[in-house]
Amino acid sequence: MFLVYEALQPSQTQTQTQTQAQWYWNPYLPDKIENQFYRLAVWRNEIWAKHLSGMPGAIDEDIKFRSVEDFLKYTPRALFVGFFSPFPKFWFTQGSTTGGTIARYITPFEAIYLYIAWIIFPIALWINRGKPWFWLVLLMCLGFIWLHVVVEPNVGPIVRKRYGYIMLLSAIGYATFFELLRKRHGKDSVFF
Repeated sequence: MFLVYEALQPSQTQTQTQTQAQWYWNPYLPDKIENQFYRLAVWRNEIWAKHLSGMPGAIDEDIKFRSVEDFLKYTPRALFVGFFSPFPKFWFTQGSTTGGTIARYITPFEAIYLYIAWIIFPIALWINRGKPWFWLVLLMCLGFIWLHVVVEPNVGPIVRKRYGYIMLLSAIGYATFFELLRKRHGKDSVFF
């Protein structure tokens, strides 16, 4: 952890011009916000690339962030990776460890569960659109899913760290769907 902290601190010998050569500062953003994006970029572009790249399950490692705009442009891809990984190319394949191989045989079934959840999630979005709690939960989950994909471009850590957020959103989708079925078929429905 100390290595990460040290790498995120500005070097005493580095001039401001050298630092800015790799990061394009936005004059319209507050420095506190932009510095957080810059720190994420340092982690992803330098620390990850130097110490952790090339591992099995790597995804989008070639993408570098040089500005807040780069993060924003990557957001659709980050959410796609966060919501739909592991992709079929990782299913039923050999992992780098025995546990990884077992996980690659289990995750396709989880992925199918999630794919169905994402098909019915727009129903939950529509029904709960006026409820502040729903938007709070949705934005929190989206933010953390995005963060994990941006910070660690590797499917294994993404799947593990997004798990709680993904399951919460999928549970809301399934619960809303089954509640609609219950209302439609009455309380003595076969579903409940």
